[in-house]
Amino acid sequence: MTDFTKCTPEELARVTTRDGRKVVIVTRVARGNKPILGYVDMETDLKFWRADGVWESGAYAATRYDLILPPAERVVYVRAYTNWEQVQEGARITFDPVSGRTDWTDYRLTLGPNPKIERVE
Repeated sequence: MTDFTKCTPEELARVTTRDGRKVVIVTRVARGNKPILGYVDMETDLKFWRADGVWESGAYAATRYDLILPPAERVVYVRAYTNWEQVQEGARITFDPVSGRTDWTDYRLTLGPNPKIERVE
């Protein structure tokens, strides 16, 4: 489990509830056994969590208010070749980007909670 009292500001900006709602952390150093205080989405009541992100409602099962840290968004670039000639030299396969028949398109892939693909001009 993640110790939310030791998260960086960048990690805290990504914190959501188990059901995917955005959480605004007010403090991580409150006294007692629930040091994390914050607001869930547009709710007006302040919520309290343990250091491991568990919101206890009296039940011992996971709740929709438990905190999670989704993976960070990653961006990768991909070049897709079309009309290329494949030449095999031993065990290595090479592509000829110099030939007049080689065309390519560059794409930007965003990986994370909201994946998307964009064509790069």
